[in-house]
Order: sequence, then C-alpha cells, then structure tokens
Amino acid sequence: IHDGRPVPVPDADERIRALQIFRDGLRETREDRRFIGRFRGMACRLVKGMRGAAAARRAIGAASDVAAVEAIFADFVQEASAHESTRKSALAVA
Repeated sequence: IHDGRPVPVPDADERIRALQIFRDGLRETREDRRFIGRFRGMACRLVKGMRGAAAARRAIGAASDVAAVEAIFADFVQEASAHESTRKSALAVA
C-alpha cells in the first residue's frame, strides 16, 4: 500500500513491454553470451509471484534464444492475466 492506496499491478501488456524495453537496452551493452543470461533473469523476475511462475521460470531458464524467452514469457503472462481476470469476476459475482 502506498499512501493508503493499493500499488497498481502491471497487466500482461505492460509486463511484455517492460521486458522488451529491458531487452533493447541490454542488447546495446552486453555481448550475446551475457545478454541471454541477463535477459532470462529479468523475464524470471517479472513472473515471480504469479500463479504457475515456477514452471514458467523453468521454461524460461531452459530457453536458448531471445525469441524463445519472449514467446514463453508472453504466453505465460497473458494466460496468468486471463486467469486472474476470471477469478476476480467470479469473486465479484459471489
């Protein structure tokens, strides 16, 4: 809680965009071998705390290239976001 208000949680599109910004900035400063490790690490941090995050982190950690990391990350956060929206709708009805 920040100033008595809940801290906003980024949605799937915001998380995907954040990872893309990180990718673009990191690519300019790191060689490929170091780049992919840091990129996977950031993707893992961005899914932390979400439902099913452990499986996503394992898949991200096993990815060998940027495109695979981005695809796994995007699929996971969109699915998790959809699940959370469904859960919130069900709670609102109850």
